[in-house]
Amino acid sequence: MAYTVDQLCARASTITGLSDAAGSDDRALLDLFVNEGIASVFEDTECTVTKLTQNLTPGTDEYQLSTAIIKVMNYAQSSTAPSSRITVMNSTEIIERKYLQSTGTVRYFSVLGGNLLIVSPSPDIAATLTLYVIAVPATVATTQDIFAITLLPQYAQRALEAYVYARAFETSHDYQASRSRGGGSVNTGSAAYWDAVYEEECGNVRKTARRMNGRTWASGRIGYPDGWLAGVPSRNDVYPNQV
Repeated sequence: MAYTVDQLCARASTITGLSDAAGSDDRALLDLFVNEGIASVFEDTECTVTKLTQNLTPGTDEYQLSTAIIKVMNYAQSSTAPSSRITVMNSTEIIERKYLQSTGTVRYFSVLGGNLLIVSPSPDIAATLTLYVIAVPATVATTQDIFAITLLPQYAQRALEAYVYARAFETSHDYQASRSRGGGSVNTGSAAYWDAVYEEECGNVRKTARRMNGRTWASGRIGYPDGWLAGVPSRNDVYPNQV
């Protein structure tokens, strides 16, 4: 289901009191908070990963990435040979190496400022480097679908909303307003409250992403591993003569 910037700003306006009228200063701030929030959810939950492939040219050790990135999650070497295994290096050391080594098989890389890739040494043959990254999300506005354009998963919607509400309350300086919730008085009209909701929802996003990726504890197993030792029963709840 589509979820537009206009819809989110309308909700934020109802909750925080900021205007979502087109062209207003408040709406400009809400648009900014929406795009900041998407990037923040990406960084804090790592829920959307992008694959980047960079072609390496002989004799060239610096490359402008086609997509600005927030962080590198993983990477793949261009060859399976052990001698070409590549490793992340800190920016200071890799810059120093630029003046110490000439060319050879690329062994190290670093990304500076989210857009400049440096490899070391300079490649002596054409190669490729594949990066799995958290990319800077595309900017969205008005009637554009947040999920479709930025690839933010739908289960991260509440985290995004909480971020926007928190920043909106910071802007309005409305730290003391209280509203009734669940039969009791809860300070839902404060930036602190929505920041706490944001952190909670980011935790939920991370748990959902882990379940979807199959990153859960393996089921327990009864008995010895298959083929563990000749003559050992395959189950540990019976005697050998009962197997």
